[in-house]
Amino acid sequence: MMKYDSDRVEQYFPTYRLLQKGNRDIALAEYAAANSSLADEQKLFNASANIVIVVVSVITSCLIGANKLQSDGILAFLSDNALYASLFLFANVFTTLAFLMFLGQRQKEINFAARKVIVLRRLLGLSYGRVHMVLPTWRVEAADEPFSVRPFMGWMQYKNFPAYLISLCSSFLYVYIGGGYTSSDFFLGIFFFMHCTFLIFMYRVFLFDHHENVFLLFSKVLSKVLKLHLVSNFEYIIYRSKLQTHEIHRMNLNCHNVINSLIFLEDRRFFVHGGISYLSVCRALFFRVYKGKKSGASTISQQLARTLFIEDFRFPVRRKLVEAMLSFWLERAFLKQDILYMYIGSVRYEKDTFGILDAMKLFFEKIVDYPSVAQSFFLIERVSNVNSKLLGGKVYVNIRDAKKKGLLSDADVIELLKIYDKQISRNLISEVNGFGISRIREKMNIE
Repeated sequence: MMKYDSDRVEQYFPTYRLLQKGNRDIALAEYAAANSSLADEQKLFNASANIVIVVVSVITSCLIGANKLQSDGILAFLSDNALYASLFLFANVFTTLAFLMFLGQRQKEINFAARKVIVLRRLLGLSYGRVHMVLPTWRVEAADEPFSVRPFMGWMQYKNFPAYLISLCSSFLYVYIGGGYTSSDFFLGIFFFMHCTFLIFMYRVFLFDHHENVFLLFSKVLSKVLKLHLVSNFEYIIYRSKLQTHEIHRMNLNCHNVINSLIFLEDRRFFVHGGISYLSVCRALFFRVYKGKKSGASTISQQLARTLFIEDFRFPVRRKLVEAMLSFWLERAFLKQDILYMYIGSVRYEKDTFGILDAMKLFFEKIVDYPSVAQSFFLIERVSNVNSKLLGGKVYVNIRDAKKKGLLSDADVIELLKIYDKQISRNLISEVNGFGISRIREKMNIE
């Protein structure tokens, strides 16, 4: 059994504490600097927002103050000079996007500074957890968890209003110039709506958090449309999952055999697909429609998404749709190798047993630094059967196929069946339907 390095275990938030006086003095100075930086970023954002409001006011006043002759003259000039009109529209869109990106970056800088303040505050031992009914925990003033403070906290936050104003102004200019090329109010209304929607969408993109992308944004929208509950704080869940991955690496666990078994048993096309295996989906539909049998089609990415981010399991069809979109996000937010380690470090191996480290403690009564092929195969097989039952027929088919493919040798099969025997004797697994280990041995011609 490997020994824990307690000095390194404590290096992770929020368990780490600055206990030595010298370190605390440095942290206090850093905390003061972080607070000052946060205040400066907020002042800069407020100044930028004021500039946006002034610019929008000036442009609006000019357009409203222009008399009909001046307006008709501008429209006539731009109508006769398509090149100038195109350049004006391009400059309008480019300038607006630049403003929106600047506002988004400023908000993200404020967010990161706030997270640093929260982390340092917790490292110094200060927590507002007991007064969370008085102070809002999603603001830097009282937050105990840094990821509770996010760049985008909702569409109706006051910080978003300058972006809305400049988007509306830009869209109005777009329609104002476009009015010289069409007299249809309907098309002008469509152009206004599409242009304004595009700008606000881009502003939301500029506020993406570290692991956020368009697929995650669409996943959240889809979940709301389907009324399927997801976790509220994705970054925190990712952080906790990454901690498990770091712990695996810290303990120098060699997971080569585990990953090979995982790919073989759960997703053999993992390194080929981009989140969904369409071949597996077609096969599952075929078995369902023509043979009346269920066949798993979920990829490793889909299973990880379901384990970490989905809270509502009442509606399988809705869940599968959201899973698919989340798997696209995972595949683009993380490397394949990262997804594999997040999977083995996070998924459920048995009731109330999550992650490979806890699974080893449960089944092997110790942390095995280099799991054998048989041990790895056993652990991954339990992932798909967490009800403490031995599905003998399924286990037999998996062992037979693994042996044909060269993943398991005769010695591995013998060791694997001994592992099952031991877990059954410990009452961690129970045999059902008369297809137990003895039957598997008989079919595999093992005495």
